[in-house]
Amino acid sequence: APSDSMVVYAATKGGLFISRDAGASWSPVNNPNGDITFARPESHHSVAVDFQDPNHVCIGTAKGAVFCSDDGGKTWGIVGAQREPLTSTTSVTTVALTRDGTYLVVSSAAGIARFSFSAMAWEPLEGGPRPVTDLALVDDAGSEILAAGQTWLYMSLDGGRSWSRSS
Repeated sequence: APSDSMVVYAATKGGLFISRDAGASWSPVNNPNGDITFARPESHHSVAVDFQDPNHVCIGTAKGAVFCSDDGGKTWGIVGAQREPLTSTTSVTTVALTRDGTYLVVSSAAGIARFSFSAMAWEPLEGGPRPVTDLALVDDAGSEILAAGQTWLYMSLDGGRSWSRSS
C-alpha cells in the first residue's frame, strides 16, 4: 500500500489476499458469494489501494464487477448504483484511484469508466481504445490518462473527455 509498505494485496484466480507483514504471511479477504475472482492475464492491474489509507481498496473482478472496501477487505460494497460500470461482464483489466481519492477509473474490453466519489456516479469515458489492455493515471488528479489498446497507445489530457492516439 502506498501509505504503509507492510500492507500488500495480491489478486489471484481464487480471490484477493492481504498481508499485513510485508508478505511474510497471507490471509484471504472476505469473498461474499465467491464474487471476488480475477482472470489471468487479463486482470493484471485489478486492485487499487488508496494512497492515504491502506484499508481503502477497490477491485475489478473477472466478471466485470467493481467493489470497494474501507476495512481492508472485511466487507465489500458495489461502487455506485451499478455492479458492472462498463455494462459488460468482461474482465476488468485495470483499476486506478487518483492520488487525492476523488476518482476511481476502471477499464476492460468494453472501454473505460470513471467513478466520482463526490457525485457517487459512473461516467463512461468515450473515444479511447477498445479493448483496453492497460491504463495509467499520469497526474495526481487523474486528468492525464494513458490507455493501451491492442495496437495503439491513447492519451487524454482532460480526464477522458477527449483522446489522441500515439503515432
